[in-house]
Amino acid sequence: MTSAVMSSISKELKKVQEADNSKRNSEESDVVLKIQQMVCALVITSRQLQWNLRAAAVLKKTSFTFNTSRSRCRNIFSSYTLLKSLKISKTRRT
Repeated sequence: MTSAVMSSISKELKKVQEADNSKRNSEESDVVLKIQQMVCALVITSRQLQWNLRAAAVLKKTSFTFNTSRSRCRNIFSSYTLLKSLKISKTRRT
C-alpha cells in the first residue's frame, strides 16, 4: 500500500473514532441528564413526604386536643345534669 492510501485510511479511522467518541459523549450526557431529573424528582417527593408527615402530626395533635375537649365537655355536662337532678330532688323533699 502506498503512503497516500495509508494516510487516507488513517484519516477515515480518525473520523470514525471521533464520531464514536461524540456519540458516546452524547449518550453519557443523556444518562447524566436522566439521573439529574430522577434526583430532582426524588428531592421533590421527599419534600412532599416531609410536609405530609408534618401535616399529619399537626392533625393528630389537633384531633387529640379536640377529643380531649369533647370528653371534658361530656364530663362537665354529666356533672351538671347530676347536680341539677340532685337539686330538683332536694327541692321536692322540702
